[in-house]
Amino acid sequence: MSFALAGSLAEATDGYVQGLWAKSLVTILGGLAVNLVGMGLPKIKATKIYSAKVLIDKYPLTTWQCLLTLFNGARSKKVIRNIAYLPGLKQVSKTADGSTLILEDAEPPNKKIFIITLLVLFIGIFALFTTPLLVSLIFRNVKKLLIPYLPLEVIKDLFKYFSWLIIGKMILPYIGTSKKYSFITVRFFSKPLKKAHGFPVFVSPLVSFLSSKGEILGLADPQGRIFIDSEYVKNDNYREYLIAHEAGHLLDHKFKIIGMIISPVLVPWGLLILFTLSSYYQAMGYTAIGKFLNTAGLVLIFLLIFFWVKYDELGEFRADDYAIKLIGLTATEKALEELAMAFKTTPEALYGKSSFDVRLERIRTKKFQNIK
Repeated sequence: MSFALAGSLAEATDGYVQGLWAKSLVTILGGLAVNLVGMGLPKIKATKIYSAKVLIDKYPLTTWQCLLTLFNGARSKKVIRNIAYLPGLKQVSKTADGSTLILEDAEPPNKKIFIITLLVLFIGIFALFTTPLLVSLIFRNVKKLLIPYLPLEVIKDLFKYFSWLIIGKMILPYIGTSKKYSFITVRFFSKPLKKAHGFPVFVSPLVSFLSSKGEILGLADPQGRIFIDSEYVKNDNYREYLIAHEAGHLLDHKFKIIGMIISPVLVPWGLLILFTLSSYYQAMGYTAIGKFLNTAGLVLIFLLIFFWVKYDELGEFRADDYAIKLIGLTATEKALEELAMAFKTTPEALYGKSSFDVRLERIRTKKFQNIK
């Protein structure tokens, strides 16, 4: 996908890079650069790291699951993916101080696993050289189809905005991985616990490594599953509160609808249409309308960033309200109090107030208002 990204950029900068082979070279170099930034230097084989580590559990992974594990959260400082072979049994360990999680092969590869790994490697090398040509050909044919209907400048802008859309979808998750490890991997490294409040509950050692502060202890999967960190599930108060809180996220249907409206899927495509229309109107001589649409798009981006911050915070508050309905105010307050106190003794306390402190203050204020 990184080569498709680089290919779209090469086409979007038409006029600077001429010729199919020149664009292919730019695409290959660009794709390699994206991979190096996102995933670091490739490993030919797994290295021996952190001899002082504690084994947590082992999980069987398919080839596709291994690839997703390697593609997501590429530069997470707290999660080291020391996987050399694709399918097979993988183990999860923690360093002695509990600061770093290690994902690695649990056993030497057999002949079948070795062949599969080599086959995927060869497919990747083949894609390295064929994808640039394919992307360039696609852009050329699309350009031919659109020329009768749109000015050339508008088509170039459309390619440019599409390229930036791809950048946003592919690069931004990698930029954030030092703070947030992609939660899609949690599904692969988890085991069932029980069913609660109508939802299946799973435990995973990866959950608390989803953020640099370590404050994410539970996840509400859009598919209707709850994931709780395997370390915090051992405490009864933590476990029941975290399950109820995540169930609150899944039960809050009205809030989920708002999230879908401003989702990272719908909004980027809306912005693509908005900026393309801006380019079209300017090319047709309606400069004022074009500039207005362009400005509206930029303002919308800043408003969405602000709203997403508030949306996330409000979502946590609403999930706590559901937790109160499910397990009671006393149990919710006690769990938040213990979690807030526990995080005061960790290195992450240097970040200041934890989200548990903020949510606890809100719960206590609400309790005081109800008493009055």
